[in-house]
This record gives sequence, C-alpha cells and structure tokens, in this order.
Amino acid sequence: MYNLASNRNIKISKDILKLYKKIEETRYILAQKLNKIPSNYELSEFLNISLDDINMACNSANVIMSLDIKEDDEKSFYETLGMEEDYDTKILIDEGMSVLDEDEKNIIKSRYFEDLTQSEVAKKLNMTQVMVSRYEKKGISKMRKYLTL
Repeated sequence: MYNLASNRNIKISKDILKLYKKIEETRYILAQKLNKIPSNYELSEFLNISLDDINMACNSANVIMSLDIKEDDEKSFYETLGMEEDYDTKILIDEGMSVLDEDEKNIIKSRYFEDLTQSEVAKKLNMTQVMVSRYEKKGISKMRKYLTL
C-alpha cells in the first residue's frame, strides 16, 4: 500500500506481486539461455501465462517503483529489501535488523524474506493481524531511522 501526496492509498494484490517476482526470476533465467532480454510475449509462452497478465503485473510493479522513489533518489526500504544480490545492502539490512526487538525481527523476516502475508505471520507468531501490522510499521521505522543516522 502506497500513500500519495493526496493521501489516497493504492493497493496492489499480493498475488500480482508474487507473479511479478516469478516473471523477473524467469526473465533472468531466459536472458541467460537466449543471450538476450526476453520479451513479455516470450515470458508469456514460457510461463504459460496470458500476455495480458504478464503486462498487468509488470505495469503494476512499475507503478509501485515510480511511487516509491524519493526525490533525492534514495532507495526506499521496500526496494532495498528486494535487492538480494547486493552484498552492501545485505550488510545494511543486517545492521538495521540489529536494532529490532525479537517480535519485530520475526515479523520483518516473515514478511519480506519468507513473503508471508500479515495474516499468515499472525498465525505463525500467535498474534493478531493488527499487532503484526503495528510491529512491522514500527520495525521499518526503527530500521530507517538507524540506517539514515
């Protein structure tokens, strides 16, 4: 969920985000096999998913990324968490995680590294979804504060 200057929220389905992640992983694999970046049509054929669904997932992800970019070109926490190959980013995330209490760490790990929904995390940790939401927000805030000092 992203908050625009007009205070309106944009919600992107978790399923669309999972599909986009699958598309990007496949794009990387196919690029190595084909020695070129595959088109959305090629991805559609390979994954046996409609071209419309591929385009919709990619467009949704582009909207998220464009809304999440700060004016000074800093990476947002959400973008940072998605960059698993970047060694420096991993170190920063590990350092940021060190300021969290145990519940916040478990929630951040479950949400961003295990890709669980807030409801799934709540069941896993025997909490309510509202508690998970509050701990997640508080944890991200703590990490951002720590990492921007």
